[in-house]
Amino acid sequence: MSDVLVKTLTEEQRSLFPKYIRNWISYSISTSRTNKEFTEELINKIYVNRGLNKPKEFEYFDSPFAIVKKYHIENWNMSASFCYSNHEAWLVFYDYFMNECKLWGCAAIEPFIKLAGDGGCGWWIPTEETCFISHRPTSVCVNSNGMLHNETGPAIEYADGFKVYALYGVRVKKEEVTNVSN
Repeated sequence: MSDVLVKTLTEEQRSLFPKYIRNWISYSISTSRTNKEFTEELINKIYVNRGLNKPKEFEYFDSPFAIVKKYHIENWNMSASFCYSNHEAWLVFYDYFMNECKLWGCAAIEPFIKLAGDGGCGWWIPTEETCFISHRPTSVCVNSNGMLHNETGPAIEYADGFKVYALYGVRVKKEEVTNVSN
């Protein structure tokens, strides 16, 4: 990878960016089950790259809500840890520039890119001893513009029953979706 400053993109490089956006939209609405071996390998890399010991345990949950519930039940200090998700808006940027412009500075983010990509996981919360990981949703509904949207039910649903309702990309209460469909 290069340490050269990129001032402009070639026409070919510009033409490839929409492909990255399409890929990352598909990752963001993926309902594929977490590949545990792949996920744990990448999370271990992230810990080591940050100068930390690998977590002693990986605990899997069916939704991010279940992780938060676990924290509240056990009175853990959430401010002492970090919470990560699939933030496609910035990951697509780094994925593109790392691969198409060969920017070496993006390499440190590569495990995050792979973790959020195909075969990775949903939300995850790393702590010193344990890494809590949420599986991806079982159902995701989007409109033709790729925004979370379902007028008749949840836009996102997880295996444990946790649901998120959304219309035109905006999170709403369940009752607002019910009112739209009547």
